Formats: sequence, structure tokens, C-alpha cells
Amino acid sequence: MMHRLILAAIIFLAGIAPAAAQDLPPDLPPVDDQAAVINPCPKEQVETADEMANHLSDWAKVDMMFKKYGACDVGELAESNSDAIAKLLTNNWQTLPQLAALMQSDPPLQPFVLHHIDRTISSEDLQKIQDLSANSCPAGTNQLCETVNDAAAQAEE
Repeated sequence: MMHRLILAAIIFLAGIAPAAAQDLPPDLPPVDDQAAVINPCPKEQVETADEMANHLSDWAKVDMMFKKYGACDVGELAESNSDAIAKLLTNNWQTLPQLAALMQSDPPLQPFVLHHIDRTISSEDLQKIQDLSANSCPAGTNQLCETVNDAAAQAEE
């Protein structure tokens, strides 16, 4: 029964959608991918989180961001978080043991950080992250270096 309703809706919309599109004003701006992302958090909370993302100067602050605003991590805020994480990895690689310790005490932090090693990061920074994780892994962080390296390589694909 449900399949018939869905099929009927598709057929109905297929017949109406082209006609409806012709009625749209020609001066509508193009749809921006970021505009299509709906953040589940209130606007004020997203603005506060975004401001915080602009000041993520160490891994403890990244952990605090994750704990406090992890649910808001979409769209522009997610890009700001990716940028901050890339800067920490490329400019403060020697602090990787602190990240490893935080991930040990707060395991959900690892997927959050790895998720932000993404294609919004410049290929130059992704390459630097790969080089650092392959050639300059601090003592006791070998497994984290491997996962960071994998994430950076996947982001470059």
C-alpha cells in the first residue's frame, strides 16, 4: 500500500514539477550548497560556536568545542572546525600526544577530529599532514599517526 502511495506521489510530482518550474521568476539566485544545510542548533548557539571555532588554539579547546557544540557541527561551523584542526595539525604537530591523551579519555573525540580532516582543507595542508604523520610521529602516537595519515589521504582523493 505504501509503495503505491509513493509511486502515485512521484508520478503526480513528475507531471507538476516541470510546469511549476516554469512559473518561477527568472531572477532567483542560484542555490548555495551551504544555504541548503540546516543547522539543528539555534542561531545564537551556532554563532557562539563559530566564534569559538575561530579560537581553537589547542586540543583541549577542540575537545571543549566537541563536547559543547558537537551537535551543531554542520555547514560553515564544520568548515571552521576543519580549518582549526588543520592548523593545529600543520602548525602544532608536536602537540599530537596531547590529542592522543584526550582521545584516550574521550573516545568520541577521535571520529570528530578525523571527520574534520576533509576536502575543505587545502591540498598543501593535507600533504603536510600526510608527511608529518608518516615521517614525524611523536613517541606513543603511532596508531593515531596512521589514522590521521589515512584520513588525509582519503580527503585528497
